[in-house]
Parts: sequence; C-alpha cells; structure tokens
Amino acid sequence: PCLGRRAVLASQAFPFSEGAFEEQIERTRLAYGTPDEIAHTPGRNLVEQRRNFFRNTGPEQWLAIADRFRMDYVVVATDHQADLGGIDACYQDASVAVYEVARLRWQFGPVSGPAPAPAPTAGHGRRMLLR
Repeated sequence: PCLGRRAVLASQAFPFSEGAFEEQIERTRLAYGTPDEIAHTPGRNLVEQRRNFFRNTGPEQWLAIADRFRMDYVVVATDHQADLGGIDACYQDASVAVYEVARLRWQFGPVSGPAPAPAPTAGHGRRMLLR
C-alpha cells in the first residue's frame, strides 16, 4: 500500500470545502494540464488527453510540483517508468514503480553533492504522488 499524509496530488473528486477550490484547481492543472495544454495533447477524448498529459510529465515538471507541494515520492505505472531517465526505483512491482524526489533532484535538478541515501522502506510521514 501507499502510505503518506496525502497520497494523491490531484483527483477528480470534488473538494471538501469552498476554501480548497483554488488549490484543487492548481493541483489539477499541474497534474492534468491546462485547457491549452490539453488541446495539444494526443487522445480521442478528454480522458485520454489528460492521461497522456499526465504520463508524459518529465522529471523537471515533477521537481517543480514537488517543490510546490512538498512531495517526497513519485509513483508511476511500471510501463511508463522510462520517463524518469533511468533512475533506479526505490520500490517496484508488476504494476508500479516508486521514485524518490531526492534522487530525481540529484539527477535533474539544481542541487549538487552526493546522491541521497536509500529510501526507508516504510516511507513513514512522507508524501507520495500516484501517477
């Protein structure tokens, strides 16, 4: 199971309160694209276009999202893990692969220095993004 304080960046669920609308809209745009971005994304319908936009998000975009929403992990479908530049997953099974944002940052971001230590297996208290 994926354990975290908030395990999903954005979903199609309706926000719980009026105060959450602006944040929900921002999260949805980051994860699934703006109307202009979606218009240029391949797919037979809006659902396919949003899925394709989401699955084509690259490491630089994940890092920007991680900075904005304090994410520690990105969870991707195993058949789409090539999008993350060959970084070793800290967990993988037949359906998902889990990547540490710290490793993405070390490979693709402006942070320099030694590679981060291996991830704790439990992920206690960390935030994950399900992709």
